[in-house]
Amino acid sequence: MKLFYLTRDKIDTIRYDKCVEHSVNGSLFAYSWYLDIVSPNWDVIVDEHYKCVMPLPFLISKRKKRIFQPSFTPYLGIISNYLLVPSLTSNFIQEVDAHFSSISLVLNKMNAYCNLKNISFSKITFYELDLILNYNNLYHNYLKEGKESVKDQNNFDFKKEINLSQLLHFWALNSYQSSHQYVEKEVTVFKALIEELINKNVCKIKACYSSKGELCTVSVWVWSNYKLLLIFYLSNKEAIDKQLLVLSIDSIIQEHATKAISLCLPTWINNFEFNPNTLGILNYSYSCITKEKKSRLRNNNILNLLFHNK
Repeated sequence: MKLFYLTRDKIDTIRYDKCVEHSVNGSLFAYSWYLDIVSPNWDVIVDEHYKCVMPLPFLISKRKKRIFQPSFTPYLGIISNYLLVPSLTSNFIQEVDAHFSSISLVLNKMNAYCNLKNISFSKITFYELDLILNYNNLYHNYLKEGKESVKDQNNFDFKKEINLSQLLHFWALNSYQSSHQYVEKEVTVFKALIEELINKNVCKIKACYSSKGELCTVSVWVWSNYKLLLIFYLSNKEAIDKQLLVLSIDSIIQEHATKAISLCLPTWINNFEFNPNTLGILNYSYSCITKEKKSRLRNNNILNLLFHNK
């Protein structure tokens, strides 16, 4: 298979998005319109038929391009219309290595580990649950701790939805309890992204209210390629004290049980002192590739320091 490195302006967007749509491991995060919002710059490695693509979001620093993981984009990696074998994954990542001196990117579940000289592989845990069973069967797989946590939902309403303006206001008031930093650049990207997701009808902003009518939690869920994914979570202090994240996710499981989709939670969910395993949600390892090339100047400084200390 022959691979090509294409800059954004050279990408055939129709063929690229068609590959993502019909792939065996595609996700919303890999679509061209999604990347255009979350990353100001991105290129791609493709095969000659656009059957395999690997989007590469990057920043430019000191005239050098550095691959990074954009906000609200839990993973990317190689997207393919057929099952990937380790040798193909290796070929793609070697191509990335040839074009970038600095890399930090989370791959998707189907991108196998490769033993490459310049690239480091590490594991990141994501969480998934198939929702095809009815809720009673899914609940049966909850651990004792999970069953105890979801007993009392009477004082909270998890069925309401709010608009983007209400979300942004709540975020400004409770930024310290958020999955993402409340900074101007982050908020601007988030606002543009949610507007587009709502426009495409692939997003819901779920809210939890107390019996007193107080907004306690907000979560943003998107769906694509038979997956329901959490990309943003926000709460007030009361929500943390009462473990409302557990109840929020349980309400999503109840709402979507018996559907042929998977519930997916990102690794940052652990920052909220919540163990998804208590709700029967399974761990899956995703690979993160990194590469940091030391500059010649830095190496020379180290040599000079050693020389002068003799």
